[in-house]
Amino acid sequence: MRDPLRLRRLSIRARTTLTATGIVALATVAIGLSLIGYLHGRLTEELDAALNEQLSHARTAVLAGVELPVRTDDVTVRAIPAGADSARPVPEPGEQPAPDTGGEPAPDSGVPSAPGSGVLSAPGSGVPSAPDTGVLSVPDSGVPVGPDAAEPMSPLDDLLPQPAEPLSTPDTGVRADERGSGVEHSGEEPVAPLRTAQATVDTPGGTQTLVATASTRSVQRATEAATTGLLVGMPVLLAVVAALTWFSTRRALRPVEAIRHEFTRLSAHDLRGRMPVPGSGDEIARLALTLNDTLDRLDDSVRRQRQFVADASHELRSPLAALRTPLEVAQAHPERADWRGITDGTLDDLDRLERLTSDLLALARIDGMPHTPGEALDLGSLAADTLERRPPTHLARHAEIEPDVLVDGHRTHLSRLITNLLDNAEAHAEHRVSLSLRVEDGRARLDVLDDGPGVPAESREHVFERFARLDTARARERGGAGLGLALAREIAQLHHGTLAITDSDRGARFTATFPLADA
Repeated sequence: MRDPLRLRRLSIRARTTLTATGIVALATVAIGLSLIGYLHGRLTEELDAALNEQLSHARTAVLAGVELPVRTDDVTVRAIPAGADSARPVPEPGEQPAPDTGGEPAPDSGVPSAPGSGVLSAPGSGVPSAPDTGVLSVPDSGVPVGPDAAEPMSPLDDLLPQPAEPLSTPDTGVRADERGSGVEHSGEEPVAPLRTAQATVDTPGGTQTLVATASTRSVQRATEAATTGLLVGMPVLLAVVAALTWFSTRRALRPVEAIRHEFTRLSAHDLRGRMPVPGSGDEIARLALTLNDTLDRLDDSVRRQRQFVADASHELRSPLAALRTPLEVAQAHPERADWRGITDGTLDDLDRLERLTSDLLALARIDGMPHTPGEALDLGSLAADTLERRPPTHLARHAEIEPDVLVDGHRTHLSRLITNLLDNAEAHAEHRVSLSLRVEDGRARLDVLDDGPGVPAESREHVFERFARLDTARARERGGAGLGLALAREIAQLHHGTLAITDSDRGARFTATFPLADA
């Protein structure tokens, strides 16, 4: 458990560097082993092809009755007479072969014949066989054969192969000779395994066996060179990858550190700071932009909350002062107090205070309420019920309501929106208040119109601010606290709708639109 915890405690730079280096190391090892294996197999195939080619040339020479082409730079070819023991150990170069005690001495030679000696002697030539000379004697060729000849009869004597490791048979139809190795010469490198191939040739003197051998030293050297290069180059490659990853990650995370440093300076009392946005346009830049947008909304919300608290304190203090002043005067001069007028004024102030606290509570609930779709309801029926429950007034009320206008929403909030619009219209109307509801452009449209003085064009947005009142509404008997229209717009936006003042021939027209409920 400690190792994973310790790894998680490392920085992002360290974890990224370790991960990248580990991945590159695994990939390098896998690719290196694959290349070395391919190189070894390819060189071995080429060596086997050279063996078979030389063996084919030797077969052609034996059949043609000419001297055996026994050696190239890489391949040695020798002939073994019929009946020779091919499993007999091959002597070292320059070493005399051991005599075969099981054979009979050659006539007139004084030397026993060696059935496993690897000498090809043509019958009827009258030439004694020389043990392990590897010389092919062609009948009637006139070439002297024997140890007493003035010159070597063939270069085979110097080209005898060394004992070899077990070898595979090449896929050529030619049988591979398998021999052991492991012999070391004093002062020399170990003898490399041999690749061998053999073929039989039918001659007038009997069946002969041709054996081609080649050392795998060149294959070993190439493989060892590739392995050494991999072992030397891999640490250098990993060091370069680690260094590049470390510094690249540091450069990439530098904007994150700048954002963190700037973020620590923010507080609930000061949200004016903004995150630095790098010019790269990558994920970190988008993160900084998102944080700045969030800070803008938070800053605006905090400023509105502070203004709201200040305005609410002021609005609450005004009715409380209006309640306290007449009561103190009546207490000081009870004989001159108009108790009925004081009572009526106190009740009016309490009603105003009740409406104010109700609006404040509704705003607080809406601010903390999630944007849920609500339930499908008939907005026309709700508007008609709200209009009927209103108290009597001297103003004429007119309604044009289209049936079956369904919207998704909360009945209490929408009823409060209609009530606030009607309250505002009746507060400023002279003779008439109208309410209309219809479907227009795929949305429900609610209009509340009065025939009062209207709202100037420059103040059409100002009236929707909290505690905002026009000069004509400052009088207590006509104006409210300035929360009704602000609350109505909040409710409209909560239902994904809009509320605005639209043009009219006379008075003010408040238009609210809502999306229709799904059928």
